[in-house]
Amino acid sequence: MKNIFGFLSIGLAVLLNSCNKRDLDVNISSVKLPLNFYNLDSIEFNTENAAFLKSQILKGDYRHDEIISYQFNYCLSVGRVSDDSTFHHLKMFTGDPYFQRVNKAVQQQLYPNLPKYNSQISDGFKRLKYHNSGFKFPESVIYINSAFSSSVFSTEHEIGVSLERYLSDSVKVIQELPADPFYDWVKKKFNRKFLVRDVLLGWITTHIVSVDNGNLAEKMIQHGKALYLLKAALPKEKDALILRYDDVQYRWARENEWNFWDFLVKQKLLYTTNERDQSNFLNDGPYTMGLPETGPDRMGQFLGLQMIISYLDEHPKTTLKELIKLPYTEIIKEYKVE
Repeated sequence: MKNIFGFLSIGLAVLLNSCNKRDLDVNISSVKLPLNFYNLDSIEFNTENAAFLKSQILKGDYRHDEIISYQFNYCLSVGRVSDDSTFHHLKMFTGDPYFQRVNKAVQQQLYPNLPKYNSQISDGFKRLKYHNSGFKFPESVIYINSAFSSSVFSTEHEIGVSLERYLSDSVKVIQELPADPFYDWVKKKFNRKFLVRDVLLGWITTHIVSVDNGNLAEKMIQHGKALYLLKAALPKEKDALILRYDDVQYRWARENEWNFWDFLVKQKLLYTTNERDQSNFLNDGPYTMGLPETGPDRMGQFLGLQMIISYLDEHPKTTLKELIKLPYTEIIKEYKVE
């Protein structure tokens, strides 16, 4: 794609948090939502005997078939849960010197914060339930080691969270990862401050708001809806964190919001169904392809959120349930760049 996007700071005094007319910080003291938390990562690395490990994983509360199958088959490639040999292969993984050091770093840096993360995740889902008890909610959150395969994985009833992907890129075991496919921009995204955000958004985009179908404008607004639900779940967080940006990236996005909109309109890209163009504007990367490298990635998601905020500023009584069902054409026609 030809880069004709002109970088032009419009000189606005941009706040690091979007101004909204809605107060999303609701009282959830009466909201009930059973949510269990399990540390499968700890069980696997701290159980020496393979037979005993199998009994621990498959007994009672620890029987999370989809998460275990995902970890064993896809992430670790150690075999099926039903095979005895699988647990011997698993012990080979947990006994690997490199992953022993990864586990030590996770224990030191993340384990002490798990009670806080558990509380924040639980409260986030309670806020969503406050807004709409009809949303689908998880039953369990399971902490795992995916050997850096993915950060968050949602099944029908559970969420798997790969703790090793929330170690800082300054940690030695992260710096040791191969440069391909773990480019510097990928490692920089390994940050514990995004753990709660990723867990909630992963569930939202799997079970509440689909972000998979349509033209670019439709997909941007789908992402915007999902991100706005995330704002409702985490009302005290900055929009920078909601978007997985740092403050500098968020400021750049806000200062260039009109430029990006104008670029999409002039290039007739708003309604494109070209998968490459959509990927450039919506997917993770070092920056948004086709735009200046000084800007952040996923500018399409950013713009989608601004469209939702703009619509809700004009229609403040819209509920989250109503928002999800709104056609993207209704939202885009209300969009105003401030």
